[in-house]
Amino acid sequence: MLRIEVDQSVKIEQTSGDTVLAYSDSKQFAISIPAQVKRKALVYLRGRGWFGKRAVLPCFAAGLFLLLKDIAGHVTLIIIDQEYQGHEADIKTMLLRHMREVGLELDPEVITFERLGKKSRAHKQAWGVQRGKIAPDREVTVEEFLGVLK
Repeated sequence: MLRIEVDQSVKIEQTSGDTVLAYSDSKQFAISIPAQVKRKALVYLRGRGWFGKRAVLPCFAAGLFLLLKDIAGHVTLIIIDQEYQGHEADIKTMLLRHMREVGLELDPEVITFERLGKKSRAHKQAWGVQRGKIAPDREVTVEEFLGVLK
C-alpha cells in the first residue's frame, strides 16, 4: 500500500514567493513553482474571466497534477493538506480531469483531504525546500504550468 501525504508551502495566491508542493511516503519529492510562473498563470486565467479563488484553485490542482502524475498509478491513498477548505471537491475534480487527459485513471476514493500539521513529513519536505535547506526535485516551467491549465 502506497500512502502519501501532500503539503504546500507558500500558497499559490502569494505571488511574491515560490510555491513548493511536496509529497512524502517512504521517500520525499518536491516541486517548486516559481513566483513568476504563478503570476503568469494567474494573469492567463484572469484574461479568461477567472478571478479570486476561481483562478487559484485551478493553479493548485495543476500543481498537484505535476507533483503526482508520475506516481498516480502506484498509490492507494493520497492525503492532501486542507489548504482551501470547502473547495476540496472542486480541487479533486480538476485533478482527476488532468489525470484522465494524460490517460491516467485514478479512483476518486484514493484522494482525501485532512489537516496534516507541522509533524507531517510532507510538511517538513515542503518547508525545507521553501527555506532553501533542501533542493526541489523539479522546478516547474511557465510552458509546463500553462499547458496543464489550458
